[in-house]
Amino acid sequence: MRVALGTAVFATALNFTPAIAADAIPLFDIDAICARRPSPQVSILCVKSEQDAYDFLKWMWDSFDEDVRRKATAICLKSAAPYECMQNATVSYQSYADQLRRMNEPTKFRP
Repeated sequence: MRVALGTAVFATALNFTPAIAADAIPLFDIDAICARRPSPQVSILCVKSEQDAYDFLKWMWDSFDEDVRRKATAICLKSAAPYECMQNATVSYQSYADQLRRMNEPTKFRP
């Protein structure tokens, strides 16, 4: 399968084909990824948890900084649970970015 990241295209060993841009949620072949699980029950749970994570990302994607989306996508491309990975990574990276912004904001004491 192939992964498109900006204008570069990378071959991958896993069955997913994210159509990736900084402004788009990557699209993975979750059915194929989850089909590799050891049992049908685990495959079903995999699809359900990936769907939940994807739905969260659809809801929140535009609120994440572009750099946060790019970093999360880069580290989760080869994950066995890419949307769960991206959900956790975007939340963590965004929290860190927000903390850095707050630390660098000029502050004044307000009695």
